[in-house]
Amino acid sequence: MITSFEDRLNFALGSRKPTPWGKRIGLNSATTSGLFSGKQPGSEILSLIMRSENLSISWLLQGKGAPFLVDKAHSANQLNAQLAIIFEEHWENIYIANSPNGLTVVVVKQGQFDFKGTWINYPIIEVLSGPANEQTLEFLRDRSKKGTTNNTLPVPMAYQIKLTENDSEKLSRGQIGTYILLGDDKKGGILSHPDGFIDRCSYPLEDLLPQQSTLTDPADPLLLRAVIEHIENMLIEEDITLESKDKAKLITGLYRHTAKTGQIDPETAKVLMETIAL
Repeated sequence: MITSFEDRLNFALGSRKPTPWGKRIGLNSATTSGLFSGKQPGSEILSLIMRSENLSISWLLQGKGAPFLVDKAHSANQLNAQLAIIFEEHWENIYIANSPNGLTVVVVKQGQFDFKGTWINYPIIEVLSGPANEQTLEFLRDRSKKGTTNNTLPVPMAYQIKLTENDSEKLSRGQIGTYILLGDDKKGGILSHPDGFIDRCSYPLEDLLPQQSTLTDPADPLLLRAVIEHIENMLIEEDITLESKDKAKLITGLYRHTAKTGQIDPETAKVLMETIAL
């Protein structure tokens, strides 16, 4: 039964041993030993653990929520908005997998952070999961060919993979972290052997969707693009910075309103922004 900080940290490590794990992320043996004796670390070490494992701090400290971070969408339009935001950055690898209610997309790139004067290498990952529609598939195919939304950086390697029913459910629910996904130099992860590149796989991307589902919430790509552009300009003008999840909510809300009325209403956009920014 997982009840303590130590229990939760052991769960995050999986089959790894504490000392080698600590050394890999820049911790000395005494600090690592303290963690596994129930001593809760300060914010710097917590940030270190969160980054390296894609781990939820609220879960690690208090057992609240899911262990690992997942951006969950409740509709295809919301997932599309989240993907549009994510792909403003460059990612080295894209993994598109099945999930119980649509698709799960994992994006990965190598990163570094400074921990007490030492640069620690680690994989930066983002996990997004939710219902999908034809626009989702079109967008993912497009990104696999062009890369970032402004088409200025190298094209990522885009793969598709059919996970087991158990793994797909656990991943979409935030029960699988960086180590199980990607593995390490001794053991591969569940994404280490994808089925193929998105444009050269033996089965179409649509086959990753649940058999009983259909492509729902059809989105107008031109309208969605116009909504995203309007919101980006509005945030710049108002000098407001939103977190990715809040920006996705804003895009989804304004898209739905615009789809009903036929045009973007600046006043509605401002009201939505002010509500979310509170």
